[in-house]
Amino acid sequence: MGGPAPIDNMNVKGLHLRKLLTLAAIAVFAGVPLEAPVPASATTLTTNLLASATISAGCSAISASPLAFGTVAPLARPSATAIITTTCTALTTSTITFGNGSNYSTTRNLKSTGSTLLAYGLFSDAGRTTVIPAGGIPLPASFTEPVNTPIYGQLAAAVPASTVAGVYTDTVVVTLTF
Repeated sequence: MGGPAPIDNMNVKGLHLRKLLTLAAIAVFAGVPLEAPVPASATTLTTNLLASATISAGCSAISASPLAFGTVAPLARPSATAIITTTCTALTTSTITFGNGSNYSTTRNLKSTGSTLLAYGLFSDAGRTTVIPAGGIPLPASFTEPVNTPIYGQLAAAVPASTVAGVYTDTVVVTLTF
């Protein structure tokens, strides 16, 4: 039998597999991606993502600076200004109202640690002629925020010389309704 030697199929397959693995390793080290080709007839699907937000009409904050009359000399009738700051969404209709205060009798009063009272008023105008009404002050439906509303205060009469020295205070609840 002097013909060619028979071919061992297992050795041939192993040789091809080793060559294929060697080529793949060389390709990976060379930075060539080993991805399957995308068929030319690939299908693409799309959709829309709806993004939305709802802004509720309303108010989120209210604060007040002190109505500080300062150090008052006898026979003086001081005035002071406080600022009420509100934060509401644009075009929200709102009103601020004022309680009577913690020392109210027939008027708002500042009170010291004793029983001496100093009557005062709250006004919506700088001339201190328009007393804040029981229904409160309607705020503008503003496009800007925050809204600063000045509140004007004045002692009802000159402080008598016989007034006892001390710190006189009152607490008035301010309510924002919207």
